[in-house]
Amino acid sequence: TNVTDDRLVSIADGLASLTQLHKVSIIVFNEHWITDESVSKLCEALANIPTLADVELDILSCPQLGKSTIQGVAEMLRKCRQITKFRFGIPNCMNIGDDEVSSVASGLRTHTKITDLAFNFTSSLVTDNGALDMIDAIFSQERLERIDFRLRNCTGVTDRTMARVEEVLPSQPDLSFFYFIVTNTSVNNEMKERIQQIGNTRKIRNFRVL
Repeated sequence: TNVTDDRLVSIADGLASLTQLHKVSIIVFNEHWITDESVSKLCEALANIPTLADVELDILSCPQLGKSTIQGVAEMLRKCRQITKFRFGIPNCMNIGDDEVSSVASGLRTHTKITDLAFNFTSSLVTDNGALDMIDAIFSQERLERIDFRLRNCTGVTDRTMARVEEVLPSQPDLSFFYFIVTNTSVNNEMKERIQQIGNTRKIRNFRVL
């Protein structure tokens, strides 16, 4: 079914009455006609549900979206203080840069109890600065069990980012799932192999660095 701005706004209006909602999963596929304004309104509606604990928001192949959408996601993170699982993806959106990634990281830092995190960004505008901000925010959580962090076509991401991952991984003793995908970046394979060895040594079954 085609998703339009009007439909997203209608969903947002419907969410306003669900004050006890604990879990929400919203996936938008290949919708080139939705705008930042409607996605922001959806995020605003979610931000006003204090009981939310499990949030999935995947916006796939919507390259026109950008700063306002990211700000809405960041604000949702700041307001929804009960979140323990959070998955956000906005692949194929080339408007996302370090400022946007850091904004989400800032919202994430208001939490310490999240156990399941997934982020998916695809943008040549993202560099080590944004990636490092996000990694520090992710690993500020006290008891992570699952991490899925994907940076595709982020050519400004280098071994600096990988070195930080290698440094902070030991701080998460409960980790049972770790996917870190950094394709088409400036990261060398030796760094990936070093981090993969950490997972092998700890015998984490679901541990992949690609």
